[in-house]
Amino acid sequence: MKIILLLICSMLFINTHAIENREVLVIPGDNFTEKELVDLELNLRKYFLREFGVYLQMEVDPKVKLPKTLMNPSRTRYNATKVVKHFQTNSKIIQVVLLKRDIFTYRNGNKEWGILGQSLLDGNTCVVSTYRLRNKSNLWKLVLHEYIHTYFKYYHCPNDDPKCFMKDAKGHANLDKQKYLCPECVKKLKYEKINSNIFDRIVNFLW
Repeated sequence: MKIILLLICSMLFINTHAIENREVLVIPGDNFTEKELVDLELNLRKYFLREFGVYLQMEVDPKVKLPKTLMNPSRTRYNATKVVKHFQTNSKIIQVVLLKRDIFTYRNGNKEWGILGQSLLDGNTCVVSTYRLRNKSNLWKLVLHEYIHTYFKYYHCPNDDPKCFMKDAKGHANLDKQKYLCPECVKKLKYEKINSNIFDRIVNFLW
């Protein structure tokens, strides 16, 4: 019996990646150029292949018009929480709502705390905005950060490493400094997810 379980584990481990669903759906809410979207896809795909060993499939929806009810009373920026909830679905495909206009959330007693992105961790959708992004070439890092929140239900870097992609911005994001996932985040994202997937598959197989 032990030998059989070991064989099952080895077969499942070989075919298991930290990321099983490799599809991302980008939903533009503003006008993004073809170059901006292509660069986003190429950078994300390159990173996913190197770090997670998977080929990312990114689809881009036609531009959508967001309802004004998702904005603040002065109609100057979007409520990030409302945007995420508006687009949330039961699909396993991760959705990224892409905006150029400003977004905000409620934080530290501030009713309109400006942010770069948000994920609620309990669904398949996140939102990012380039409005506060100083270096637009870092868009892929911003999308990656919110993707990891959404897919892995993972919070922020426990070491608060300034070079880690999962560092909490705390209102002062510097994506130019972010170069990698720190060892602690890599361990949690890769191995804990893999072990969880393997255990679930064994249980499903035996039952």
